[in-house]
Amino acid sequence: MRVGVRVFHDKFGYGTVTLQEGNKLEIDFETAGPKRVIDSFVKLAD
Repeated sequence: MRVGVRVFHDKFGYGTVTLQEGNKLEIDFETAGPKRVIDSFVKLAD
């Protein structure tokens, strides 16, 4: 996953990757705000 990619998380919904550190991502979710998650918990948004 790269910075700027739009992703989907089952709990937090849609968001955009703002930072990547190894397999950890910081994502700014549309409704939940910024969160740190492991990359395996998100998938690319359609």
